[in-house]
Amino acid sequence: MKSSELKDVYKNHPCFNSITKCFEENPSAKFHIKNLVGAQSALIATQSVKSIRLPQFFILNDKEEAAYFLNDLETLLQKKALFYPSSYRRPYQLE
Repeated sequence: MKSSELKDVYKNHPCFNSITKCFEENPSAKFHIKNLVGAQSALIATQSVKSIRLPQFFILNDKEEAAYFLNDLETLLQKKALFYPSSYRRPYQLE
């Protein structure tokens, strides 16, 4: 299955349509989506970015998960995305 086919599956899903409708009614809406596997979060984020057309901010659990998400998102969108790492340093943490 190609990535374009996967994008179409998420684009036409009823749950995603309800999220899009909620953002149209309230542009400052917030969502917490959990229990996703693999690159599902990036697929949902890709469709969200393409259809909603508002600035979006994604918060993930840790730096490694965020790096994987960023890579998937940039691959699917074929655009650069911004990455904001943690704003504090932990002692003895190697970069």
